[in-house]
Amino acid sequence: KLRKSLQNSIKQIHKDLGLTCIFVTHDQDEAMVMSDTIHLFHEGRIEQSSDPITMYTSPVSQFAAAFIGNYNILSREQFAAVTEKKIASENGIAIRPETIQIVTDPSEETDYTFDGVIIDNTPKGNVLQYNINVNGVKMKVDVLFRSKVLFENGQKLRLSVADHNCIRI
Repeated sequence: KLRKSLQNSIKQIHKDLGLTCIFVTHDQDEAMVMSDTIHLFHEGRIEQSSDPITMYTSPVSQFAAAFIGNYNILSREQFAAVTEKKIASENGIAIRPETIQIVTDPSEETDYTFDGVIIDNTPKGNVLQYNINVNGVKMKVDVLFRSKVLFENGQKLRLSVADHNCIRI
């Protein structure tokens, strides 16, 4: 609670005084909360520089995707194994776990649809993260606890993800 309180105090002081502040952290959540602009460094150089929302939704590289958020990062070959479709990308694909839908009705299917089996799950506050085996590739899928429908380990599921949520990295 103290950390969150200090974050809010620093943000308010920054706003009230109109000062430029440089805040250095290795904590991705803290960077997202505290920043107007994030400069993500990798090997002594700026890997990506953008506002927090752009940083999270549009990482420019595998390093940026791995640092900000909890992406499923797949090589082109892994993506083809999962979806049985090829995709144009130099290095691979990053897919946020919350953008993968668990499909219960075929009308909900989007661009890429695939089947998997639940390995296990981890409660993370108001989110339940499923680890799912899809053709030998482990995928993370996040769902809110708002649903009365929860799935069991070992259960087979149909998953779907829209093309615009498959970020080429």
